[in-house]
Amino acid sequence: MAENMEGRPSNQDDWRATGKSYNETIQNINEEYLTSYPSSSGICFVHTAMKDPGYWDYTVTEYVNQDAPLSVAITFIDEHGETYRLCSQRDGSLGFMVTMAENMEGRPSNQDDWRATGKSYNETIQNINEEYLTSYPSSSGICFVHTAMKDPGYWDYTVTEYVNQDAPLSVAITFIDEHGETYRLCSQRDGSLGFMTGKLPEKIEGTECSFLFFKKKFAVGDDSYSFQCADGRGKYLSYNEHNQVILKDAPNVRTDETCNNSRKHGKKISQSR
Repeated sequence: MAENMEGRPSNQDDWRATGKSYNETIQNINEEYLTSYPSSSGICFVHTAMKDPGYWDYTVTEYVNQDAPLSVAITFIDEHGETYRLCSQRDGSLGFMVTMAENMEGRPSNQDDWRATGKSYNETIQNINEEYLTSYPSSSGICFVHTAMKDPGYWDYTVTEYVNQDAPLSVAITFIDEHGETYRLCSQRDGSLGFMTGKLPEKIEGTECSFLFFKKKFAVGDDSYSFQCADGRGKYLSYNEHNQVILKDAPNVRTDETCNNSRKHGKKISQSR
């Protein structure tokens, strides 16, 4: 939510970590285990014999707020050292937020991190059919639509640039809904695109990030770009036959089924933070 929504003093009644974290399994009344499958974005309860394919040993981290009962974040770490948080998808379902481990695979912390350049600008993003990238946070939907269909969703994005000494220019693609909440478009690590909520950080630790995209000039003489997700899987922002946005291998971004993104109607809104 916006930091000072409805006149609330900023930082009042925020949650603060207690410093207490512990490992635990979570069961329902049938003694089935809460289990997560990040490769398929699946979260379910399973019997003991079925635990191995998924992640079921969670880390529970406590937070306190003077106006609320004890709260906890439920996380797990996959075999690549990546941390996942269980979170609401705002449509009644549960999903993942991804946070890279600070010192993944022994890499010295803070080496080759992304840092915000201070450049942000508004732009609409179109495919080669001149349909607009549009987000519907209430249904977790992201797709390309015609101009006449833009109003129900969010299609005017803020593009924020990040730099990393070992990578080309990267950008975060965000929008703010009518309640003042910021959404980031991010990889769900299974070929689909989803949302993360929260304002962008000034620095992003790690050499991979699920909500950054390498923005690459597509053709000389026009304003078209390709967006390759920086989550380490090498896939591009694209769409399927239903115009739903996906991430896919796209060696030829000129084809109709892939994404040729253009900065049309874009307006630079700031040069500094």
